[in-house]
Amino acid sequence: MSKEYFKIYLEYNEPIFEEQIVNVPILDKLRLANFNDLSKNGELFVCGIFEYEKEYYGTICRLLRVKQREGEAFLNVKGVERVKIISFAQSNDIFELSTALVESMTPSFYSVTDSSAFATSIENCNKYIEELRKSAPIEFSDVGMIQELYFDDWIKRNSRILKYVSRELLFAEKKDEIRASKLQEGLMMMAVSVELDKDIEKTLSDSMSKDQNDYILREKLRIINKELYNTDGDSEKYREKIDKLNAPDDVKQVLIDELAKVTGMQVGSPESYVARNYIDTVCSLPWGVYTEENLTLENARKILEEDHFGIEEVKERIMEFLAIHKLVKEKKGNILCFYGPPGTGKTSVVKSIAKALGRKYVRLSLGGVHDEAEIRGHRRTYIGALAGKIITGIRDAGSMNPVFLMDEVDKLSADAKGDPASALLEVLDPEQNKAFRDNFIDLPFDLSQVLFITTANNIQTIARPLLDRMELIEMSSYTIEEKKEIALRHLIPKQLKEHAVPDNTVTFTPEAVEEIIDAYTLEAGVRKLEQLVARIIRKIAVKYGDVGYQPVTVDKDSLVGYLGAPKHTDKEIAPPEVGVITGLAYTEYGGVTMEMECVLTAGKGNLQLTGNLGDVMKESAKEAFTLVRSKAEKYGIPQEAFEKDVHINATEGGVPKDGPSAGVALSTVILSAFTGKKIRSDIALTGEITITGKVLAIGGVKEKSLGALRKGITTIILPSANKADVEALSPTIKDKINYIFVDRIEQVFDKMLID
Repeated sequence: MSKEYFKIYLEYNEPIFEEQIVNVPILDKLRLANFNDLSKNGELFVCGIFEYEKEYYGTICRLLRVKQREGEAFLNVKGVERVKIISFAQSNDIFELSTALVESMTPSFYSVTDSSAFATSIENCNKYIEELRKSAPIEFSDVGMIQELYFDDWIKRNSRILKYVSRELLFAEKKDEIRASKLQEGLMMMAVSVELDKDIEKTLSDSMSKDQNDYILREKLRIINKELYNTDGDSEKYREKIDKLNAPDDVKQVLIDELAKVTGMQVGSPESYVARNYIDTVCSLPWGVYTEENLTLENARKILEEDHFGIEEVKERIMEFLAIHKLVKEKKGNILCFYGPPGTGKTSVVKSIAKALGRKYVRLSLGGVHDEAEIRGHRRTYIGALAGKIITGIRDAGSMNPVFLMDEVDKLSADAKGDPASALLEVLDPEQNKAFRDNFIDLPFDLSQVLFITTANNIQTIARPLLDRMELIEMSSYTIEEKKEIALRHLIPKQLKEHAVPDNTVTFTPEAVEEIIDAYTLEAGVRKLEQLVARIIRKIAVKYGDVGYQPVTVDKDSLVGYLGAPKHTDKEIAPPEVGVITGLAYTEYGGVTMEMECVLTAGKGNLQLTGNLGDVMKESAKEAFTLVRSKAEKYGIPQEAFEKDVHINATEGGVPKDGPSAGVALSTVILSAFTGKKIRSDIALTGEITITGKVLAIGGVKEKSLGALRKGITTIILPSANKADVEALSPTIKDKINYIFVDRIEQVFDKMLID
């Protein structure tokens, strides 16, 4: 029979089985007064209304007390009877007071004499309750048996144990047999859960030590995962990763074996960390992933011409390399090494190669690397073990065939931790790197499809076995004309873009660029030139910063205002002197002139060398001294003159100097000191000698020629063996210099010494 009650409604609320607290928002004083009236009068109302199978149900409750706090009312209600809602008034989705028409759902009475299916389910329920009380007596000691009671009353008294039962179904189901059956299933699942907890506790008690306070929770989680998924933690995720890898089967098997070890390890242990890091690293490698090339020689030549001015020989050699690369199917072969002074474009050339091939680009700086593990990786014997930089670079590229630049290979050093140059031997050998083994991953990894390219400033410091594996391509110094074109075509537009200068606003005249090169820079490359261009643009930005860039032309006359007084104006040739000579040197920063001085002092015929000279130059000085002594009679030098000490000094002592081409200059300056004859200062010279007076060939002809021109010297003495090098020079260099070729040291003495 239907009755009408006040109701408190919240859509999708949970059913109320027993005494509990319900909180509702207080919207106005009238509503709070209504609640208070319900509490004082002890009236019944409907609460805990919920939807189940498109019908609404609720609990007839009695309001015991009301508490107000922070805009909410906390209603302590006691369930009296479960009902089905026939109709109710709803104006919104919040708690409200209104009327509801309900239909009573009579509580079920159970008797031990009943032989129905309902009674059988109740008996089964009692059996599981008894099991629960035995398995966990503390938690279930107050759970009563269902005997000669209203079924609903027992549920109200023990509703806290209904963890595995649909509370809505248990509340709304009309057939008591189904309700009892569902309760039986829930109690059975609860009994199994309690038994599993006991097994977990037993397993823990057998394996854990007293001081492992947090070990309990971790082991519980591990055992629960094992029972539910037959795995531990993230093992399933790792297994999916391994299955998706396009790696060889033996690699996958190693990962599966490693995963099995991780599963048995304590979570959070150092060994577990290293093992998981190992699996993550190997799974992140691009096994079988290759970047598809789209190489056309015409496009490659276009890219090289757009990105670089000059260096025609270098570009031609790159085109040859790319042509063979396109034609040969099994791509393995020479490792290119671009060497030359800083700022000559070695790194940018490699970027252009990667762009032309359409491959990923990876750069590894080897400057200062002194630990072999940086290249080959660390062994997995401690927590901080990591893969080497080679494997890490391949992982970052996401491809097994990137263009891999090893920058500054000449800056490698060795110490007690090993020789990284030796570790590179396997990496850069096409016959060996097909099965490269990093110490960390300890698996063969194919590097044969990687295009390794190295750069260096000075190939003399590269280990010979490593240098033997590389094909050398020289990036020589730029002439003034080449620097000017590079600045106008590339450097200035690049800096204008980086400084957000509008088009046609700041203009550099060719004369201004040439003046910057000639008077403010003294370098083989163009890095300093680019820095000065950027400095000028910043000065302009400061001048017009408040109103924005204004049209400005940077000409030769305005450079002093932007850059100050010229830094390199000392191009006047000094008058000839006794014991002072101008030699030429080829350093890692390009060609330079180098003054050497020689004086005689009272002593015992000793040879003293200063100026931070290297071992090779010291040996050359000894050879030169011996050579002059052997020619003493020819040049009128008395033997007693050699009883004096000879002091040779190279200027700029703070700069280290070494090389195999100072013998000619040293011999000449020593002879000048002994004979008292002046040395021509308008001629620079270079070459090595033997103790019999033969002049040997040298390297760096172009760089040394440019160094002489920067000093204003236009005549150079060279060994005859270097004629072919001079012929290969561009007309912009050789047309400005008068080259004198010599075979013997006597020819040098005749040209350089003034009577």
